[in-house]
Amino acid sequence: MDTQKAVALQSGDYGAFGDVFEAYWEKVFSYLSKKTNSTEVAKDLTQLVFIKLWKYRRAYP
Repeated sequence: MDTQKAVALQSGDYGAFGDVFEAYWEKVFSYLSKKTNSTEVAKDLTQLVFIKLWKYRRAYP
């Protein structure tokens, strides 16, 4: 993720969040799927990752 995208995400830009989601969803899901050996659990955890990313986007400058 580039710096501009990170700054936009921190400022609450929904478009930037969508771009990050599109760019990283599959990678996060794949990693979690391998770790949990369950696609359903991996889907739930991936969703939580992105919910927390949005919720805590301003926590780290």
